Amino acid sequence: MGSRTVVLSNSSETNVLRVGTYQLKLHGRNKLLLHDSLYTPGVQRSLVSFVSLMRIGFSFSFHPNGYLFYNVNFFGHATLNGDFIILDFGW
Repeated sequence: MGSRTVVLSNSSETNVLRVGTYQLKLHGRNKLLLHDSLYTPGVQRSLVSFVSLMRIGFSFSFHPNGYLFYNVNFFGHATLNGDFIILDFGW
């Protein structure tokens, strides 16, 4: 694998150590496999693209007190924190 980096919010860069599949645990013991996930220890939170989720069939419902997301079944709740949407899979 060639050298890959991720640019962080403070404009610094961190190296990608691995690319692989990550199993994301969701509400109600559901799981979502995220393929081609980047692993870099410099990123402290998991970042998931809304557009990528929409491409595989997820829908989102936006409400004043947060967001709901689902794919046939309800998967979770999300809230806005600055410029980021924080997903809560245990809601």
